[in-house]
Amino acid sequence: MALQEGPLIGRLRDRGHSVEVIATSGSRAAMARSAARLAVLLRRVRPQVVHGNGVKAAVVAVAATRLSAPLRPVPVVWMKHDVSLDGPVGRALARSCAAVACVSREVASALERTARTVIIHPGVRIDAVRAVEAADELRRRLGLAGSVVTVIGRLDPAKGHSELLEALPHVVSEIPDVTALLVGADDPQHPGVRERLSERARRLRVSHRVQMPGHQPAAAVIAASDVVCVPTVPRPDGSGREGFGLVAAEAITLGVPVAGYDVGATGEVLQGAGRLVEVGNRVALAQEIVRLVVDPAARAYAVARGRERAADLTIAHMAERLSGLYREVAR
Repeated sequence: MALQEGPLIGRLRDRGHSVEVIATSGSRAAMARSAARLAVLLRRVRPQVVHGNGVKAAVVAVAATRLSAPLRPVPVVWMKHDVSLDGPVGRALARSCAAVACVSREVASALERTARTVIIHPGVRIDAVRAVEAADELRRRLGLAGSVVTVIGRLDPAKGHSELLEALPHVVSEIPDVTALLVGADDPQHPGVRERLSERARRLRVSHRVQMPGHQPAAAVIAASDVVCVPTVPRPDGSGREGFGLVAAEAITLGVPVAGYDVGATGEVLQGAGRLVEVGNRVALAQEIVRLVVDPAARAYAVARGRERAADLTIAHMAERLSGLYREVAR
């Protein structure tokens, strides 16, 4: 069962799986209705475990299992991807689950001593050959020559596009032919970011070294880059920090070095496969970017360590960990 339509639904159906979609908004009434419908399905199917992929799914799953079998509810595994529901509500939900599969220690930290948590890093699946082919086409289409440094993510200030922009003059002074790709679609929740970035690039006199091509396939952009930058800057309330850091994981899988800020789960993902500096230290960020571009030894070490680390970030490894967790909670 899914709570909304999406690409995964079509792929599951193409493989012969029966999928029921119960369109569910984030309102309490909508989730209550979906829980009631799911309870009917659970009584019919009688699963050993229910997997709630994300916050909304976990809420609906817990409610449905209690409706379907109040005396002995089916165990729920909540797959927690981010830090969007920390605090008392998140801890209460976690206590209602048999286990919480967290994508990183960063995500699990808010639930410590509250519920059973298991760290299961997401798997990364990228076709390297296709990524390189797509990267060649992207470089031609954007007219990229020389070195390329990239930030990838929707245009949310927390993603740090402006951090690379502020560091760029220092990078250009050492690598004059560098291009900064600020990749990502406009975010309706944060209007005007693109315009502010353009104006700031003009004031910094680096407009000729900046491109903002909107949303692009991440694998192609990464493969076209010399360095992928992950300069995440959490908001004052603590939100916005990386719960896992998929871009960093994809970069090391494709053999591209990463530079960024040591915040959230980025360091946990890289485990020495990149160069991380204190949040907000743009001069240090620029120095690490330059080092990864011009220093063959530093670059070779980052690439080699990244490939070692990426060997643990596979779909097969994730599936094995999840399967083991299902077996444990179903006993």
